[in-house]
Amino acid sequence: MDTSHRKTEPLLSWIWRSYFRTALIPLLLVEVGLIVLFLLANNLAKDENIDTLRKHANDDLTQIARRETAVLHRRLESVTQSTRVFASAVRRALLAPLKADEIPPQESERYAYDPEGVSYYTPQDDGGAAVFYSGILTVGEKERAKVLRTARLDPLMRDLQQSNPLIDQIYLNTSDSLNRIYPFIDALKHYPPKMDIPSFNFYYEADARHNPSREPVWTDVYVDPAGQGWMVSNIAPVYHGDVLEAVVGLDVTVSTLVEGILALQIPWQGFGVLIGKEGTILALPPAGERDLGLTELKQHPYAEWVRKDTFKPDDFNVYKRQDFGRLGASLQNAANGAGEIILKTGGKLTAWETVPGTAWKLLIVVPVENIYAQTVELNRRLKELGLVLVAGLVLFYIVFFAVLYLRARRMSGFLAAPVSQINAMVERIGAGDYGVFPPSFPVRELDESARSLAAMGRHLGESNRALLDIQDCMAREHALLRSLIDSIPDLIFYKDTAGVYLGCNAAFAHSLQRNESDIEGKSDSELFPKRAVSAFRDIDRQVLASGQARRDEEWFYQPDGRRIVLETLRTPYRDQAGNVLGLIGVSRDIDQRKQLEKALARAKEDAESANRAKSEFLAAMSHEIRTPL
Repeated sequence: MDTSHRKTEPLLSWIWRSYFRTALIPLLLVEVGLIVLFLLANNLAKDENIDTLRKHANDDLTQIARRETAVLHRRLESVTQSTRVFASAVRRALLAPLKADEIPPQESERYAYDPEGVSYYTPQDDGGAAVFYSGILTVGEKERAKVLRTARLDPLMRDLQQSNPLIDQIYLNTSDSLNRIYPFIDALKHYPPKMDIPSFNFYYEADARHNPSREPVWTDVYVDPAGQGWMVSNIAPVYHGDVLEAVVGLDVTVSTLVEGILALQIPWQGFGVLIGKEGTILALPPAGERDLGLTELKQHPYAEWVRKDTFKPDDFNVYKRQDFGRLGASLQNAANGAGEIILKTGGKLTAWETVPGTAWKLLIVVPVENIYAQTVELNRRLKELGLVLVAGLVLFYIVFFAVLYLRARRMSGFLAAPVSQINAMVERIGAGDYGVFPPSFPVRELDESARSLAAMGRHLGESNRALLDIQDCMAREHALLRSLIDSIPDLIFYKDTAGVYLGCNAAFAHSLQRNESDIEGKSDSELFPKRAVSAFRDIDRQVLASGQARRDEEWFYQPDGRRIVLETLRTPYRDQAGNVLGLIGVSRDIDQRKQLEKALARAKEDAESANRAKSEFLAAMSHEIRTPL
């Protein structure tokens, strides 16, 4: 067993370890146990406080969500009431004939066709509402009359928009794509000439299929084609009997919603998130942007006309975000509740409440670390106290260890001298001096070890001399065996099971014009031409597989290019367990014998041919003699 790399320790280390185990560890365990108990009690108290705070925080957040939802509901309800008022006014304006004194005489001069003559619009801002009549249908006299009837709504639109800070703009859209909107916008800049207004969500979400109750409803966030960026709308249908004549809407931009969310009074530096009925985030304050890795969409670049509905991407949908997980499912299925979530900036406590009449949800989010800040700070101070105790303990043990170390050093010096003398005896024995004399030691065990070592040295000397005699005998026998093998003219070689040469005799090495050392470790492919290698390998594999000796005649290619015929006997050799370790081959040159056999065969054939010729001649002569002329 190789012990050259075994890790060893000096005697001082062993003695020091003994002191450490018997004296220091018990004392250390007791003191460390007390400190650990102190820290565990501190952590237990912290956990209990956190559990209590968690329960109170959940209750508080639920109350905050309910309170702020009620406030938000009142603000949104004011918009809804304005929508009802405006829808009623639009119904009257569309159905009632226009009286001569209801609008200024110059009202019709505000409108004109676009340069292509497709759409009908208001070219200039004179303080009134903007009008856009899409050219998707021909705008004729009937349509122009409808525009004038809706002009009666401008004062009401202005009053409603200016009386409520939530309302950014107010509009009506008819089934034939008439849009009247306040404040004024450049219609041709924002609307395509043949815009199909009923195909947008701020129209069709109020129809009978989407809104059978015919009450005002809130849309999800979308891009406003009129250029106000991302917004939500409170829309209401205007029916004439069962015919949907128009849809009115009051717009609230996302910026306005975010301002309202920022105004919420939420403790622990929390924030609110307003979520739409389909899970889309309607309003996200900056704190929420950091937590969710989003940037609130407030403005839109408007590089081209908005030709279809444009909604927020799925990253803004809490029902589809992976980081919301089970909380997203709870939000979707429960009108109110509380839960926890792990976001990019850490754990959060949440509570939510549904805004009545909208199906929106107000989600209150509070960082967990802010709720537990005081408890965590107290725990930190107690941990610092524990560290001070640990530092005092360490200082005490440094002094204590120094005293014990000095005692261990004296003890190791007392024991190290005898051990060094015993080591010197071992080195002398290792150098061949087997007759060492053991010194006397005061310690009985060391004295006995020295005497036993001296006796072992004497026995080792006797064994070593006997071993040298055996080695000399084996060396002579090996030299004799080698000389015997090299004296045989036949080619002798031996291989392992992989076909690698392990050795050969001088005749084999001479036949290849190589030294034996050049042959060892090589295979047939490195010594013979390719045409012979395959045959050699096949025969070797058969012998190794069968475990039986085999004799073959085979061509042997010499380095000068000549080839001769060899008769090779391959015999497997085994270990003591009978496992095949390789094979031994003995090859004899039978090339001359083969040539002689061929010559004898040819002579035999010649004699047989002469005999046949003689027989034929005699037969012919006999025939001639018997036949008279």
